[in-house]
Amino acid sequence: RAPPGSAHVLFPMPPKTRASAPARSAAAPGFFQRHPNVFVYVPNLIGYARVALASAALAWAFTDVPFALCAYFLSFVCDELDGRFARMFDQCSEFGKLLDMVTDRLATAGVLMGLSSKFPRWFW
Repeated sequence: RAPPGSAHVLFPMPPKTRASAPARSAAAPGFFQRHPNVFVYVPNLIGYARVALASAALAWAFTDVPFALCAYFLSFVCDELDGRFARMFDQCSEFGKLLDMVTDRLATAGVLMGLSSKFPRWFW
């Protein structure tokens, strides 16, 4: 059991649920398996890319609209991929769920801010 205040208390790893996963030796788990450092799970790395793409889309929304649309679309594609990889590699975590939810909300808020400034009659 982890002591209070440790990272395992804040982001507990759920129990392994896939019975069909291949058996691994007693050595340390590989990068694509569950391991203690949830911050470098593959889906979370994709989530970090989503944050960067959504930020880039918002930053260039008024100066380079085609680039902003491409960045937002790639962020949307990464949203699909991180969910697939989380289930495929059994790397679901509370941190990843939170990162996904916050990124979705911020990206949507950014698009709505851009649309409201471009088309104020739609929103006001």
